[in-house]
Amino acid sequence: MIDWIAVEDRMPEIGQRVEYYFAPSPDFIIQDEGTFEGYYTDSEGVEWNGMHIFVSSDKSSWLTGDVTHWKPKYDS
Repeated sequence: MIDWIAVEDRMPEIGQRVEYYFAPSPDFIIQDEGTFEGYYTDSEGVEWNGMHIFVSSDKSSWLTGDVTHWKPKYDS
């Protein structure tokens, strides 16, 4: 079994399918799957490495900078 990887340790490849999670509070954990889309780039072209973007598989939601852990998603 693959352990969760902290975003401080390593990031997935852009476009990689992953499971990801973050915990806004100790008793509230959000876990989903989708793709890592890279980093936020502002209007001046500056990439913000702390603002990583994960998009859910159904493209209905995305997170910027909130994800704390991820692991590769493999199809069964």
